[in-house]
Amino acid sequence: MTPGAMAALRRLRPAAAAAAAAARCELCAQPLGGGHEHVLERESGRIGCACTACALLFEGEGRAWRRLPRDSRALGGFELSAAEWAGLGIPIGLAFFWRAGGGEGCAAYPSPGGAVRATIAPEAWAALEAAHPELGAMANEVEALLLNRMEGRQLAFVVPLDQAYRLVGLIRSAWSGWGGGPEVGRALRRYWAELEEGGAGHA
Repeated sequence: MTPGAMAALRRLRPAAAAAAAAARCELCAQPLGGGHEHVLERESGRIGCACTACALLFEGEGRAWRRLPRDSRALGGFELSAAEWAGLGIPIGLAFFWRAGGGEGCAAYPSPGGAVRATIAPEAWAALEAAHPELGAMANEVEALLLNRMEGRQLAFVVPLDQAYRLVGLIRSAWSGWGGGPEVGRALRRYWAELEEGGAGHA
């Protein structure tokens, strides 16, 4: 590492520590530490930071905010056929899917500029749920089906919605040049390894 890069790294570390120390619950303004809770503002779809005491107030459906779960789970043996994937209309082999409050299917996939929302035809979503009844256990609004078809094998997880967006952020921050660069591949491998080990680091 060059002396200039080391100096830049030293400048970034205090800034990152200060940002973490300044994080506050968006509901009560209590200071937050690492590994804090996240909540979903249902009307806007925005994900906010919360202390555990506030997050616990928003368990279950029918509230203005909803507490996001903290656990991810692998869907062993979950496979989409090429026809099923084509029916979802996703242009790359990496995407996540969730149900809105009314049960309709939603989707997004990562890009260098952030998450790109995709429209899922109601009949395509209904066919997917009928063919894969294990999706019935996925909580509306706060959990997502995360699929990776880019690794030579299909990886499938049900993750908290914030963890799906965390993947988008990792790709965006690691991307360089036209093709993404090697750091994107390293970030993805770390992310999938964390999921397979039982979690992907609540921020």
